[in-house]
Amino acid sequence: MSPGLGPGNRRFKSCHSDYQDVIQKEAHISIIANVGETTMAKEAIYEVNQPIKFKYRCNGDPATANPVVEILDETGVVDPIFVVVLTQIGASRLFKGEFTPDAVGVWSVHVTDSNGGDQVKDFAVGSIGVQTMAEAIVTIDGKCDTLSSKVDDIAADSGGAHFA
Repeated sequence: MSPGLGPGNRRFKSCHSDYQDVIQKEAHISIIANVGETTMAKEAIYEVNQPIKFKYRCNGDPATANPVVEILDETGVVDPIFVVVLTQIGASRLFKGEFTPDAVGVWSVHVTDSNGGDQVKDFAVGSIGVQTMAEAIVTIDGKCDTLSSKVDDIAADSGGAHFA
């Protein structure tokens, strides 16, 4: 590579800087936004309007467990529009279910069963989820690779004698 076209080059720094900006701005989970009276993450593990799958392990015999699910929305209130039916996984004590949150906030799944099981699991839901962030990073990383390749091509074809 000729002088000025490596990591010290302005174009290389710009691409690297763009990559860092995405990590800091789009992929950083601690960016906060005010939602009503609650301060919470704008970016979260789960994304609004995308299904969230979960598993529940019942207490005791699964044949008598009869698990019941309640979905608590972002306000912490049981949301009656979510009717989740759990499906037993094989002959195990595990059941699976899913729901699709329709707002940003912390959603909770509360499952009880006839054998005394009583569990709550919270899900942080944001406008940007981990999957979307990962896809953005892969896209930018690909653009950086393309730019680096083009810089290498310029270096190979420019000037007189030099080390490439």
